[in-house]
Order: sequence, then C-alpha cells, then structure tokens
Amino acid sequence: MTSSLPLPFNAKAFRIADALDAGIPGRRLDRNDLLRPYYGIRVARQPPNGRTAGTARSVEQTVELLASHYAPRLTPGQFFSHTTAAALWGIPLPKHAYTSRNETTQKRYQTTSGPSAGVPIHVSAGVPFRGPDTAGVVGHRLAEPLNSITRLAKDGLNLPVSAPTATWLQLFALDCGLTNDDLVAAADYLVRRPEFPQHGRPFTSIEELTVATQAYRGRGKRRAIAALAEIREGSDSRPESLLRLLLWRAGLPEPELNPVIAGANGIRIGRADLVYLPWKVIVEYDGDQHRRDTTQYEHDMTRLQDFHVSDWVVLRFRKTALFQTPQLVVHQVRAMLMRRGWTP
Repeated sequence: MTSSLPLPFNAKAFRIADALDAGIPGRRLDRNDLLRPYYGIRVARQPPNGRTAGTARSVEQTVELLASHYAPRLTPGQFFSHTTAAALWGIPLPKHAYTSRNETTQKRYQTTSGPSAGVPIHVSAGVPFRGPDTAGVVGHRLAEPLNSITRLAKDGLNLPVSAPTATWLQLFALDCGLTNDDLVAAADYLVRRPEFPQHGRPFTSIEELTVATQAYRGRGKRRAIAALAEIREGSDSRPESLLRLLLWRAGLPEPELNPVIAGANGIRIGRADLVYLPWKVIVEYDGDQHRRDTTQYEHDMTRLQDFHVSDWVVLRFRKTALFQTPQLVVHQVRAMLMRRGWTP
C-alpha cells in the first residue's frame, strides 16, 4: 500500500535511485499503486494531496502535474520551457498548443505511455548544458535571451522555469499552431496590471518584451516584432484580447480596455471590457464564470442596468459568436458604432 512508503516518497514524485538509497526495496517500487510517468521516476497513484495526472481537469493542469512528476529528473542547468513554462505561468493558450504533433514531438507520442501520453513537456538547458532526451519530453538547448531562468513555487516545489519574457519568445520558435493573435493575447496576459495589486504582477512589460525581442536572433523574430505593436496592457482575458484584435483588424476604431465608467451623477458604475467612449458603446465577452457565481451574476446584471440608464449601449458576445461567427460580431459592432455617430 502507498501508506507503507515513508515521507517524502508517498507525497510527491521521486527518483528510483533516491528510494533505493533510502532503503526502500526495489520490489516495492514495482507495485501498481505507483505510476511510472518517466523513466526512473515513480509517484504515488493516490498521494495524500489527491493530485494525480489521471485526475487533472484540463490540459494545463495535466502539464503542471507532469512537470512536478519530471522535476526530480532535472539536472543542473535544465528548466521547464516553451508551452510547459506557459502553463506554469498561467499564460492562456489554445488547447492544441500543448498537444500539437510536429516533427520535433512526433517521436515522443510514439514512445510515451501512461499519463503523459499525448502531452509532452518541454525541458531546456542553456549553453553549454544539454536538454534531456527521453520519452514524453521535448528537449531544447537555448542561448540568450531564451535561456533566462527564474524559480516558480508550485504545489510545494520550487521549479526552475523560463522567465516570462523568455517564455513568450520561445513560443514563436515552436511549431505548435499558434496564431499571431494567440501570441498577442499571451503577451497581453503577461503585461496586464490588475485593478487590485497582486504579487508578481505584471509578469513583464512591453518595454522588456521589446528589448528581448530586439536581442533575439532565432525563428519567429519577425512575427514577434509585429506582435509588439499589438500588445495592450488593459486586457483581462484571452477572449477579450482576441475580441479586441478581431474588431481592430476589421478596421474599427481601437477601444479603451477596462476603464472605469461613471454615471451621469459621477458615481462609479464599474469597468467594461472594450469601451468606445466617444460613441458610448461597450463590447464585452460574456464568459461562463459570470453565470456560475450567483453573486457575480447579480452584480453584472445591476451593472448592465446602470449602463443602460446612463445611455450606454452594451453588446455582449459568447464563445460561439467569437470563435464560430466572428464576421457577424464585426458586423454588429460596426452597425452600432455607425448608429451612434461613428463614420468609417
């Protein structure tokens, strides 16, 4: 049983060599209550914290779990990078970015089994060190500025991870189907300054991204330079960023992002996603989180009523509209702006 393993072996991933050195019999390490996520690694199938790769609810959580499983294998100079670092930083990416099968990762899919199957993690090393070569892992060898490393606390572990700016640039060099808008939205997340201060936020700045991009000499530099001009600090989510870019690329004026709006009496009504102030038009992405939280939903309903009373028009779009009928979104926003006096 897992309980027969002493701490810390029953609580987190460990190297077989370390367990043997601690006096745990080799036959104990072959039992079915231990997962084998990577060569030479074991982890309790049901550790005390209850987190296993099999119970992850999203691909991002799976990546985080696999990184924690692989951590004992890291050698000096190695660190988590690319989409794995993005998941650890919370950078929003489309799901296919983590599972895209390209020439670099194809052999990993063919040789990996168990909880990591289909979701390779990325581990890099700065020159002169080398990245790993093992099933389930895509190894890289990086030079400046892509090899900038920091430490990130995750589930009791202090993981070596690409710094936020380096992580963003690494995504341009990776063939995983990310569009320019995906990469701009990722940068919007990194430079966002929350309304209420949060430790470590923003993760980077447009200025820092610009300096690093200018120093970068690898694949995707032209795309990164183009993306710099489209990054904005005020976006609160990936869908908001994609909605902003959709409207802007269609030739509509650029909105203000999440400004505080007051009513005619000067009293604050609240913030709104995309605001066309001269025409009193608000465009918002209507996510599911507003409906899951009753308190938040009631707050939003009151806020919308206050906007209407103050002569604001609010257009709200759901996921289906943004991703399946984007041209209809553009048409409706353009029509409302023109009705309110905007001239193309």
